[in-house]
Amino acid sequence: MSKTPMVSIITVVLNDPVGLEKTIQSILNQKYPNIEYIIIDGGSREDTIKVIKRYEKYIDYWISEKDNGIYDAMNKGIELTTGEWIILMNARDIFVDDYVLDKIFGNIELNGIDIVYGDTLVRDNIASYIIKSHENPAAIKKEMIACHQSIFVRKEVYKRFRYDTTYKTAADYDFLLKCYLNNCKFKHVGIYVAEYDLNGLSSKNRIRTHKEYLRAVFKNNCDIRIKLYHLSVLFRTVIKEASKRVLRFFLSKEKYELLVYRIRLNRQERLEAHK
Repeated sequence: MSKTPMVSIITVVLNDPVGLEKTIQSILNQKYPNIEYIIIDGGSREDTIKVIKRYEKYIDYWISEKDNGIYDAMNKGIELTTGEWIILMNARDIFVDDYVLDKIFGNIELNGIDIVYGDTLVRDNIASYIIKSHENPAAIKKEMIACHQSIFVRKEVYKRFRYDTTYKTAADYDFLLKCYLNNCKFKHVGIYVAEYDLNGLSSKNRIRTHKEYLRAVFKNNCDIRIKLYHLSVLFRTVIKEASKRVLRFFLSKEKYELLVYRIRLNRQERLEAHK
């Protein structure tokens, strides 16, 4: 096995020239010597295509055509890869620093490991905070163990399983749950891998995501306790999103954002205290 295995990076994009360029620059800045870079564009306008062409000499393969959603585009990219490891870094996703790949694939023993994952920095228009990944992959039965931007999967795993394109927001959860239940070997590394931007995610998507989580645990024949857990999470999410709508109705935008910021800051402080 190569001491510097090829890492294939796939970027899926649709009409986001600014976000795409940010992602491309982050990937090009990586000091790791063995990277394959693939861009799957969903039929963007000319401004996004211009960005791709500006960096074309650094891109191993790119295509621009209509697809059937983000997971269909991801599957297209996976099919084109030749690397040993694959990570999905979509438009606006960036690595936290220039040495992420080198820290993982140049310094950590990964023999016998199918999926390696780290931690994530998240930001939106209100605040920035940390998402710590679950060290125990068994947590996938209840929730995502890590953000997909911080997960590397061996190509051999993708030969067995792909993303189910009938999901709109939770095919990555279904994929990882399937991998865990089929005895894939996971490894958590205490490294911040990626940073991503939450802007654009709606409360409707959060409710739909938990509906799809519930569907995934039924599809993968999880036990009744796991099914009931996801049913209760979906119920709490519906209540939470309804409460947010009420607060937005009664509070000004500034007061609402301040309240959210304080809640997130408190959550972050509690997370730091339990490190």
